[in-house]
Amino acid sequence: MKLITKKIIAIMCSFTLVSISLYGCVSASGKGNKEPDWEIVKTIEIEQKSNIGGFYDDNFGITAGYNGEVHYTNDGGKSWPKGNNTSFCRFGLFIVNDKVAYTCGNGNKGGHVRKTSDGGRNWEEVSNFGESEPNQCRYLSFVDENIGWIAAPKKLGMTKDSGKTWSEIKLPDGIDDITAIDLLNEDNGYLIDKNNNLYITKDLGQTWSIKKINIKNINTSIYSETNTSYLRFFDEKKAVFFYYNKEKNLNCSYTYDGGDTWEEKILPNVIGKGLYLSSDGKILSVNSDNAKQITILKQK
Repeated sequence: MKLITKKIIAIMCSFTLVSISLYGCVSASGKGNKEPDWEIVKTIEIEQKSNIGGFYDDNFGITAGYNGEVHYTNDGGKSWPKGNNTSFCRFGLFIVNDKVAYTCGNGNKGGHVRKTSDGGRNWEEVSNFGESEPNQCRYLSFVDENIGWIAAPKKLGMTKDSGKTWSEIKLPDGIDDITAIDLLNEDNGYLIDKNNNLYITKDLGQTWSIKKINIKNINTSIYSETNTSYLRFFDEKKAVFFYYNKEKNLNCSYTYDGGDTWEEKILPNVIGKGLYLSSDGKILSVNSDNAKQITILKQK
């Protein structure tokens, strides 16, 4: 009898261990996760008031904000020297590499767009795009230093010459305000609007297809002067989408079929505002609502 009892206990213990080990590998949809978990690695306090800040890698990052004030770091956020920039307030950011980055935002004759080629130390004026608040530019997505998209809520443009010129792209019929953009390559690009529609072009915006994002808990009321959702396609099938849920906590979902279906990934409890995802998709910067703090999440 004692032997049977011991065997039952051993089986129950084995089942418990398997259950615990599998728990961290199950997504909210009940399917096996294909992606590593995300974890908070640090929270950075900053003195400058920043609308949007993000990191290219573990060391190099940029903040941009009030009255065009821009700062950069090469030591993971321990120090933030001030860059030389003249512009109105900054709301959009894209870091191409550890030398080249773009910001956009308000302006007096169209939204000011600025570029750095020396790691944030100096910023040069490139062609304006968009307007001032509430219709200012806040979305940027670049393939490389030369080719990129730029967007305001109701306007989309493209450059092939590092922002010297912007060609306006006709938006899809029926689209609501833009909430996220991503340019995969010179031809393939993606938009998300306030109605949680995913718009896809494979010919530089000449034609668009539409897919409904089947995520029920997206908080569409969180809509501010900077991007509070973030989309990144790694190829034509796989993408990650960060957004706030109805409890105002940060969520993310992955698609592996080009946006037909999405699998939710459970994240640490983070409440914030502006979001920035590194080019490799492995470092997420969550900007606080008071513009004085950046929480860094990384894939394990």
